[in-house]
This record gives sequence, structure tokens and C-alpha cells, in this order.
Amino acid sequence: MAAAACTLFLFTLIIYGSWLIDQIAFSNTALPCKNALLFASAFYIVFLAITLIHNLRTQKPFRAFDFTLIMLITFSYYAEGMIILGEWNDGAYQGIFTIVMSVINLCLAWYLYAVHRGDKNLLYLLIGLTLTFLSLAAPVQLHGHSISMFWSAEAVLLYWLHQRSRIVIFKYSSAIIFMLMTISLLMDWSTANENSGSSLALIFNNWQGIVTNIIVIVSVGLYSFLLLKPAENDEYIFGGKNKTMAIFFGGLSIAVLYLTCIFAVNWHFAIQAGFDLPNVYHQLVTYLFIAATLFLQKRVKAFESPVAAVLLVLAGFVVFLFSSTLANNLVNGAIEKQYTVKHLYMHWLTDITLLYLLYQLVKTVRTNAGKFGNAFTWLVNIVILSFFSIECRHLYVTFLATDKTIPVIAAQYIKAGLTIVWALYSFIIMWLGMQHKYKTLRIVSLTFFTAALIKLFLFDIRNIGAGGKIAAFIMLGVLLLVISFMYQRLKKIIIDNEEKTV
Repeated sequence: MAAAACTLFLFTLIIYGSWLIDQIAFSNTALPCKNALLFASAFYIVFLAITLIHNLRTQKPFRAFDFTLIMLITFSYYAEGMIILGEWNDGAYQGIFTIVMSVINLCLAWYLYAVHRGDKNLLYLLIGLTLTFLSLAAPVQLHGHSISMFWSAEAVLLYWLHQRSRIVIFKYSSAIIFMLMTISLLMDWSTANENSGSSLALIFNNWQGIVTNIIVIVSVGLYSFLLLKPAENDEYIFGGKNKTMAIFFGGLSIAVLYLTCIFAVNWHFAIQAGFDLPNVYHQLVTYLFIAATLFLQKRVKAFESPVAAVLLVLAGFVVFLFSSTLANNLVNGAIEKQYTVKHLYMHWLTDITLLYLLYQLVKTVRTNAGKFGNAFTWLVNIVILSFFSIECRHLYVTFLATDKTIPVIAAQYIKAGLTIVWALYSFIIMWLGMQHKYKTLRIVSLTFFTAALIKLFLFDIRNIGAGGKIAAFIMLGVLLLVISFMYQRLKKIIIDNEEKTV
């Protein structure tokens, strides 16, 4: 029976296909689209019904030949329909036709599942055809950002259906659609950057691009949430665990949100030639995301990791270091009236945010002293001192310089102000070391204080007038007296081996 149906179908396909090619390629008359689609649909229904009804009535298992015949009937009808609809209203209904094909296969699969008839492999084949046509509907009917939005929503829907039905093919299909969505999104970003016409990099240049990114962010976040739900089988695909993949997708959602915010800044400053202004807001976005991630780690035990928290804050500080030159340009530009003062205020807000992160870094290292050790105490203090050394320069220049005296004031800070910052910081660290009875902190303090003295004696007094040298030596004498006093007070506790754990 199957062989006879296959023979009839092949001859029908040859006759109908030849007529269709003749009408499109060689005929001078317009293709009768409605009648052509009607006959193609009739042939599809007849041959699909013959194949399915015979095998369901006989309850014979579906063989490779039967699957091949069903797929040949389905895809030949789809190809004929797409060719016909391509001639009808410039292909406006091709996407709808693709969705109709998906619905037909879904209805057949649902019927077989409801009545518990037919081979299980046939059910999987129909589900696979449903997902195939559903996924094809996006690139056929939609364009650009719409494809990414459609596929991101479909990936979540398929995984939710897997959790509800326990049908494995839904899970693998969701993973495939997710990969397709990622490729589509990257293509959208690349196209937006090529067509932006801006000197700043962009991944979107209109509101549709922002909406697309937001939908993708929400979809990936929901995907992560679904993976965290308890399941009988804790395996995702290819041996990956659901919890591990949930963390991955959650991090991916945050990463896309971060990139969206960063490039939204670029879009806002698209007419700027440089990064002096965008850098301020890039830093603020970065620090806020790190703060939000630290907050999330504390609230969700699955994500809690002291090492990750420390690395995140240190990454934020690296951003600060690489942005210091741009920050100098902003301060100088604000003084010279090139930039409005509101951007300078945002710079100070960014500094406050980074200070909060550094405070969280200190808390994390103190709470997990056994894990990090004394080396991290040195690292944290170097980081904090570097921050104050750079930002005090910005404050000094902002309040004392004019557009003509910026180089002079900046040089004064390097000569004297920086030394004072180091000395003050070392005093504060010494006081904290005494209060908490922490030997390493006191050694760090004396090291910084020694560095300040060496800088003062070897560099600061060079090429300055007699009055400046007198002032420098007076300061040196005072500092040495203070060191002598502190040595007398602290010489016993510095060599004390009993330390308080921090």
C-alpha cells in the first residue's frame, strides 16, 4: 500500500510540478494562484491521509520509508505553496502559510497524543515538523530585529512545553532555537553598527533595537528561571546540569542587559568624536551592575561566591584605572568650558559608587580572611590608595585651577599633594591596625608612610625655591617626629605574634 501511494504521489508531483514550472517560467499569462494553491492543498491532504490512515488502521510501526514519504509529501507541498504565494501579492502570505503548516502538524500530533494511537516515532516526527515550520515562520515573514524577538520567545516556550510534557524533543529544539536566536541577535548588532554612521560603536541605532534587546534579556532570564525549577532529570543537554546552565543563562541575561546599557550611552552620545563624556556613564553603568550583582549574590545562595565578588570589584577598579586619562580630559574640559558641569557631577557620583564597591571589597576580604590571606590585605590597600591618589588630583585641579593654570596646579599636586594623600592614608591605616590589632595592616601603613618620606626627600624638594625647600624639610621633620612617637608606642605590638582574625 505504501509503495503504491508513493508511486501515485511521485507521478502527481511530476505532472503538477511540470505545469507549475511552465506557468511561471514559460507562460505569458498570470499564474492562477488561488486555483493552483487549491489543487496543491487537495493533493497534500489526500496523500497525507492515505499514508497516515493506512498505518494507523493496521497499527504497523512506521519504517524509514514511511517517514521519508511523509516528509516528501509535506515539504513538496510547502515548496509548491511558497512558489505560488511568491507570485501572489509579492509573497505577503508566505509567513502565514508557514504558520498554517506548523498548525496542521501540531493538530495531527495533538490528536495522536490524545487518543494514544500510532507509533511514538510518528508523534515525534509531527512535533519536529511543527517546530521546523514554526521556526521558519520568523525569517520568512519577519525581518531584522523581529526574527530575534520571535526566536527568543519560542525558545522559552519550547522549554516550558518540555517541562510540562516531558517530551525530550522540545528541550533539544529549544536549545537549537536559542542558538539561532543568538546568531540572529549578533547579526542585528553587526548591521546596526555598520549603518550607524557614528564614530562610537553601536549595537542598535533605533528604539526597535532596544526593544529587541529587552525582549531577549527577559526571555533568557525566564529560561534561567525555568532551569532552576526542580525536575526528575537534572540534565540539560550533552551532560550539562540544569543548575549550571541556569547560572550560565542568568549571567548571559545580565551581560546582554549590561551591553544594552553601555551601547545606549554610545547611542545617546553618537555625535561625540571621543569617549570623554561616554566614559563617565560607562563607568557608572559598570559600577551599578557590579553592585547589583553583589546584591544578587547575597540574596541567592546558588550564586554566592566571595572569590567572584572580589574579582568583580577588582574588575571595576581596572575599568577605573583605564578610564583615568579620560577622566582627566573631562575635568580639564569642564574647567575650560568645553563640557557642561553636569557631566563632572556625574563623575563624582561615579566615584561614590566605586567607593561603595571598595567598601564591599574590604568587608568581603575581612569576612573571608582565612580564604584570602594577608596578600589580599596588601592588594586591597594598594587599590584604595591608588583610587584616592587619582581622584584627589581631580579634586585639587577642579577647585584650584583655571583654564590657564591647569598644568601648573596638576604639577603642584604631583609634587606635594600626592605625598600628603599617602601620609594621611598611612595614618588612617595605622589607626585601623591599632584598633583591630591587625599586624599586617600596621606594616602596610609603615610601608606607605616610608614611600611618602622617600618621595618627599628625593623628588618633591627638587627644582623648588628656598621657601618651598624650607616648608618641605619642616614637613619632613614633623613626619619623622611622628614616626618616632609611633615607634615608641607600637614597637611591641608590631612584633607581637598574636593577631586578631579579620
